[in-house]
Amino acid sequence: MARARNIKPGFYLNEQLAGCSIFARYIFPGLWMHADRAGRMEDRPLRLKASLLPYDNADLNELLNELERAELIVRYEVDGSKFIQVVSFEKHQNPHVREPDSTIPAPDKSGAKPVQAPDKHEAGPAESPSLNPESPSPIEPLPEKPAKEKRRATVLADDFKPNETGIAYAERLRVSLEPEIAGFRNWHTAKGSTFKDWQAAWRTWCDKAVEFGRSGDKPNARASPGPAWRAEEKQRMDELTGRSGNGRTERDITGQSERVA
Repeated sequence: MARARNIKPGFYLNEQLAGCSIFARYIFPGLWMHADRAGRMEDRPLRLKASLLPYDNADLNELLNELERAELIVRYEVDGSKFIQVVSFEKHQNPHVREPDSTIPAPDKSGAKPVQAPDKHEAGPAESPSLNPESPSPIEPLPEKPAKEKRRATVLADDFKPNETGIAYAERLRVSLEPEIAGFRNWHTAKGSTFKDWQAAWRTWCDKAVEFGRSGDKPNARASPGPAWRAEEKQRMDELTGRSGNGRTERDITGQSERVA
């Protein structure tokens, strides 16, 4: 029965495999799927050909010989039965813990070429519980992400000041810092506002200052301007509407000056 196995990115850079034909390279990982948890299988070229190259005209027996010459597999015989051992199989594969033990004798007991011993691992790959028998790759647990600290909404600090970003934002909008900071503090303190990010609330305040016409050289409307400013603002409005101090409106119509009581 074919089983799911792992293939690593370095597989395609294997110099031993590079000396083999393309068909030999193609069937090599296919042999892993037919191998048991020890990397062994019956050496039956016709059956392997039907499974691995059903649509191609290729001599699978010769392809197995190629892989053996490249020292990627060992073909051996025990008591008249022929077998294949994939070299270093346990070094690169992590069979599922429920996969049964191999019932095929190892090649070193047959007098055949000994198999390269796999590297020692801290945890035995045969005991890996992370693989499903049919999964194509090991399921490695994702690293735990540090829990994000939940920000709580708070009232405005008595000593709140915009940070560098907030100051630059206000200057870009031509918002007067001192009056607006005072108005911002007074407004939110009186309302008992709570925010998770007071710097973001300040930038929103600056946007509203522009929206309400408090940018440039206009003072903060919430700062309760005194009589001097009101007189100055009235004079500015009179100039814009053409209304003089004596209650008359002057208009220039077709080059003629007309006075209306």
